[in-house]
Amino acid sequence: MPKLPKSSRERAEDIFRGTLKKYQQVSGVGEEQLSSAIGIGKSTLSLRKKTPGGFRLDELRATRRELGIPMDEFIETLKPLL
Repeated sequence: MPKLPKSSRERAEDIFRGTLKKYQQVSGVGEEQLSSAIGIGKSTLSLRKKTPGGFRLDELRATRRELGIPMDEFIETLKPLL
């Protein structure tokens, strides 16, 4: 059976995950440090990354702050998910 093309939502989630991954690598922040800064467990962080719509606002703010993602880039990455 042929593979279906990704929906715009799936593409937006991929971009969001890619942005998080990029800034985690650049900042050297590991999963444990990030989950601690956000105030959630590592397994919860993995779930949030898998389905970014599950992030709460306070978690998004803490993530952006901890990873040093510029606000304008973060907003642009989130817009398609809203």
